[in-house]
Amino acid sequence: MKRPDEFRDVQALAEFANLDNNNHDPLDRRNFENFRNNYPEFVPQAWWDYRPTDSERKPLANNQWELNQEMLREAWENQFAIGMFDLLRLLTSVFDPNDLTDVAVFPSLGHRPMFATMAEIADPCPYQNAVLYLREHPWQAKVCENCHCYIVVRVAKTRLCDKDECGNSIREINHRASKLRSYHRNKARRKKRSKSR
Repeated sequence: MKRPDEFRDVQALAEFANLDNNNHDPLDRRNFENFRNNYPEFVPQAWWDYRPTDSERKPLANNQWELNQEMLREAWENQFAIGMFDLLRLLTSVFDPNDLTDVAVFPSLGHRPMFATMAEIADPCPYQNAVLYLREHPWQAKVCENCHCYIVVRVAKTRLCDKDECGNSIREINHRASKLRSYHRNKARRKKRSKSR
């Protein structure tokens, strides 16, 4: 049985995959500032504002979290059927920038790497634990068939998220399934009664 906090981390990872940098509504769960405040320990706080540089030491267009999110979404769409290289990219692209040798020891060089070395990652954060969990349980990483958001499921047959527009569909499916089970159960009872007479 998995720990509840482990599944909570995996659900937070799904929320992270759904973040939208253009969403400025502070109450929306897809707003990255809202996520950052709700899950302060999910990744190192300095990581959110970190912007890596290219080989010519020019800052990249996106922040580190956006680059990582692209890789995460790609892995999610493949249900975490990823190789070791892609797994290492996901794990080593989340780090505390203050722990990077190039940033902390040699800041004047201007090199800001996109990936940390294994020695520069002190302890795994909840993000990394969640990625490893989904790598071991890839069937739980799904994309909602209705709204196309990234979701984590507890039951393999789940195809829709639990948002209102999708949740109503889930309730309808469950209601139909319940009616069908009830029909077959009653049919079996009637058949059993008719045989006993």
